[in-house]
Amino acid sequence: MAEVPEIELTDPAVLSDPFTAYRRARERSPVVRLVTPGFGAMWAVTRHAPARTLLTDPRFELRAESYLRPSVPEAYRPYLRTMEIDGPEHGRLRRLVAPAFTARRAADRRTRIQ
Repeated sequence: MAEVPEIELTDPAVLSDPFTAYRRARERSPVVRLVTPGFGAMWAVTRHAPARTLLTDPRFELRAESYLRPSVPEAYRPYLRTMEIDGPEHGRLRRLVAPAFTARRAADRRTRIQ
């Protein structure tokens, strides 16, 4: 059985060229283990067919309890709710923030972010 590749998300080589890291992992396996300090195991599907299967499998449906929650004081927890909701309220919030995430807006911020 082939060993599952790992990608260290804080590795400077990965940060400077994530495409190469993911390409190499994809060539070796349809899944990759993502490693980063402070989180448990995270996995990424690296190929189209398995990704489609995963995205249509009801066992992997995202729900409010699906999200990792950092250790946050009780008084601040209501602010974490944000997009962790379903249905019309999620759609309403998504429409409100969508203009901030267009390709043009991202390009406008590129210099500042870099």
